[in-house]
Amino acid sequence: MSIEPRVVFQDGIDAFLSRNAVVLGVLFVAVGALASVAVDSLGLALSEALLAAAREQGPVPADVQAEYARLREQLAWAADVSVADAFWLFVASVATGEVARIGAIRALADEGSDDLTVEHFSQRFFPVFANRVAVAILTALVLAVTAIPTLLLPSVVSGWLALLGLVPFAYVLVGVYFASFAVTLDDDGPLEAFARSWSLASGNRVPLVLVALGVLAVTLAFSLPTVVAVPLPTGTGSLAAAVAASPAGFAVAAITGAIAAVFRVAIATHAYRQLVDRARPTVDDRTDPTATTDDTF
Repeated sequence: MSIEPRVVFQDGIDAFLSRNAVVLGVLFVAVGALASVAVDSLGLALSEALLAAAREQGPVPADVQAEYARLREQLAWAADVSVADAFWLFVASVATGEVARIGAIRALADEGSDDLTVEHFSQRFFPVFANRVAVAILTALVLAVTAIPTLLLPSVVSGWLALLGLVPFAYVLVGVYFASFAVTLDDDGPLEAFARSWSLASGNRVPLVLVALGVLAVTLAFSLPTVVAVPLPTGTGSLAAAVAASPAGFAVAAITGAIAAVFRVAIATHAYRQLVDRARPTVDDRTDPTATTDDTF
């Protein structure tokens, strides 16, 4: 039985408007700020190391120095640390983000609790964290292989026909998307999670794409305050650089980004819950020898 996007959004929005979601939003703001500092610090440390190496070889061209100055200006939230320290700061930010996502998925799926608890974050944390990392790596590899037709097709055909290359990529993406949720909520191993995700997506890809499009539209709407709060850049400046250079813009982007992140997790979590619920055999299914599962597109 296919899922109902309307019900997914109803349940997801209810979770998004809960007290837990407010606390998670504050947590996601902090996690996003840490990630911005970590990424900027790593970028600055690497660029300074490369510039120092270039200086040892001789005079540095003026255009290279100008590019470095421009990059340093864009990395407004970077800490002046070594490459090693910046790397470990980046690792810490990734780990902190995973802790937040694990707790968010569990808390937003837990309709029996109105309070965010330590157990939402800590229960079986290390095996779940390791399995989520393994799922992320496998997903990246699978999608990279699947993206080959997407990248090659424009060199063979042009225009709208080139978009056909997105079809296999989207088909696989929807099939493996919920593997991380299977790991987090059902303690599946990586391969078991992939199998469960693919099975749950079978027969549900069209409604899942509709859910994804709805989430995308809402996410874009959440980004509008950032565009309004930050003056549009002139010349070759980017919006990202303008946000980084503006404390107000950075604050608005961090808050709206956190709200959008909680919304995405809420909708995806309840899409997964509905997929699992619809996949469970009913009493009639268990007693009817002719009952079959839907493995269609």
